[in-house]
Amino acid sequence: MLKGKISIDLPSAETDRKMTLVERVRSFCGASIDLASGSEDLTISALTLVTGLVQGFRAAGINNAIVFLVDKKVVFNDVNDQEDDLPLILEAAQRTGILNHPFREMHLVLTKTENGIHTIFDAQIRNGVLLGDSEMIIEASGRVEELRIRTGETAGQYAERIKEFMKEEGRIESRRLMFQHMLEGLAAALQKTLIGSKATTSGAHVFVVQPNKAQIGAFDDLKFGKDAQDTHFRSVPTHQRTGAYADPFYYYYYDPYYGLTNFLLLNSMLNHHYWHNPNVYVVGGDGNLMYTGDESASHASDNWGSDAVSLSDS
Repeated sequence: MLKGKISIDLPSAETDRKMTLVERVRSFCGASIDLASGSEDLTISALTLVTGLVQGFRAAGINNAIVFLVDKKVVFNDVNDQEDDLPLILEAAQRTGILNHPFREMHLVLTKTENGIHTIFDAQIRNGVLLGDSEMIIEASGRVEELRIRTGETAGQYAERIKEFMKEEGRIESRRLMFQHMLEGLAAALQKTLIGSKATTSGAHVFVVQPNKAQIGAFDDLKFGKDAQDTHFRSVPTHQRTGAYADPFYYYYYDPYYGLTNFLLLNSMLNHHYWHNPNVYVVGGDGNLMYTGDESASHASDNWGSDAVSLSDS
């Protein structure tokens, strides 16, 4: 629902490239050989990097780690969704000695709930990148908790509550600005603890996914009232997805009503003319942008399946 990205350039230097056999011969004959590799490698140690990561996330108030991988090897995995366990990342890394060796890629996933927004932070660090690319990319994916179904809620009640939330345009915009502020705070904290780095944030946006026919058809299997299910943590992440579902939150938390929520949001945007906001992105299942909130009026007559669903208290 809420998405943003932080790009961090870490201390690095252009990778040395050795001459090929042909280049050696040409060099021997007096030719000038360009040894520029077009790529760069980190110049800070793995231990310094992980220490700075832990300090930066903690300074930003993000203390709940989910998983830490180094070259696809699991160093830490919180299968119980335990709170305040970020320091265990560094302890596990030092205990295993994995930071004593060169690495190709690190992957750290954390979670935080604040101001009614549950966010997953997916940080990937590569040791070698193309010259000018960022070595660290943090993808942030958040869900507004107020838009989740509540225990005991009927389908009709849930649909009405979603519509009431959307009536006040400022409610989603305030959540988006809180989300963006959190990303900016994290970027500033990491830039301070990762000496020599430079962090930049992309703008935070609200994403609404237009469900396809198969997803709409599956609504018939959802439970409501006393049988309504809560979102729960996946101790084993779901398999890799593509498009709009290649999303950190989707991997680590299961919300059986996520498709229905998107249906209700889109239905209210198009049929009740809510969320006329350019920072609201409507995307297809492939993840490609279809239109923004301020363009939604021209899509009110789109044949996307809204007539296929009716909701009531029964």
